[in-house]
Amino acid sequence: MILLLLLKKFAWTPILGAVKAREISIIDALASAENARAEMASLQADNELILKKARAERDDLLKEARDMKSNILSEAKNVAKAEADAIISAAKKAY
Repeated sequence: MILLLLLKKFAWTPILGAVKAREISIIDALASAENARAEMASLQADNELILKKARAERDDLLKEARDMKSNILSEAKNVAKAEADAIISAAKKAY
């Protein structure tokens, strides 16, 4: 009986305390892991949104560049045609 009392006082109580402390540290670690997982999901969603915006902006810039190219080519063709017509007209007048 004395042995049981001594074991309870000097062994069992410290062992239970250590087990409880370990349990608390595991619960804290699991909570931290869950918080990290939630934060990663949030960051991933933010990254997807940023990528989507960047792709849309890229597409707008490419469309604008194609439109500018088309306008410049059209304008250059019109100027070249006007100059060619003027040269032909001047040549006809010269004969």
